[in-house]
Amino acid sequence: MANNGRMVAFIPVRGGSKGIPGKNIRSFCGMPLVWWAVKAAAECPEIEHVYVSTDSDRIAAVVGDFGLEKVSVVRRSAATASDEASTESALLEFSAGADFGDIVLIQATSPLLEGGHLEKGISLYRS
Repeated sequence: MANNGRMVAFIPVRGGSKGIPGKNIRSFCGMPLVWWAVKAAAECPEIEHVYVSTDSDRIAAVVGDFGLEKVSVVRRSAATASDEASTESALLEFSAGADFGDIVLIQATSPLLEGGHLEKGISLYRS
């Protein structure tokens, strides 16, 4: 992985939630829960690209239907999508094959996040 200065966002979205099945694509204020985090990242001018990592065909289709130009779905392995797997394992799996400078990890279950919050955080990080 080369550090090319690109700032990317990584949003891990497992398909196998035990507590609330399908929670990441359940409606929240009229949109799938994952929409809000994806939208915030896509609206942040500091983030060049948003990667949604999932093991679910259904989640991949929902995210693809958003039609956001700077958003791509990447597949994660069963090993990094299990109940025992850490978020960090999914991030490391993605990082092994990605080309970026810095990465912002965003949880899909953060519907109150806005692009401006990310912009301010990135500004603080860079200063």
